[in-house]
Amino acid sequence: MSSTPFLPLTHAEACGQKPLRLVRAAARFVLITQQHQKNVCLFIRHPIKGLELPGGAIDPDETPQQAGLRELAEETGIHLPADHPVTLIAMFPFTDPRGGNWLDIIFSTCMAPTQLPARQEAEFPLCWLTGEEIKQQVTRQANRSEVALAALTLYT
Repeated sequence: MSSTPFLPLTHAEACGQKPLRLVRAAARFVLITQQHQKNVCLFIRHPIKGLELPGGAIDPDETPQQAGLRELAEETGIHLPADHPVTLIAMFPFTDPRGGNWLDIIFSTCMAPTQLPARQEAEFPLCWLTGEEIKQQVTRQANRSEVALAALTLYT
């Protein structure tokens, strides 16, 4: 039997920083707030993927919600309080463009602009988009634009 994995490795797996996993799951976060009396959704500007919801792989010792909160903090610099309510809004499979299949687990929450914690060091530039801007600017890959649009309507 070959020891070669049949799924593409994440960067951390390839570098030996994380163990190989055959089942992949990612947690993403939809953060909604208001700007100029309009609901807006937080996206990151990834250098390769373009506009993307903050999120990433779930580590072996994490729940999906913990992973979503960790990825939100790493990628955006926004640390939500532990007691802040979050809602599971979607789970769907998608195919990685490099090959392999993932399960996206997407959480959402809404915060008043005054509740947003001060940003710390962020991995990516942030972009707050209205529903119309999401339709115009976000690719429809993996249904993430549709999930963000649905979340915007939840909090109106």
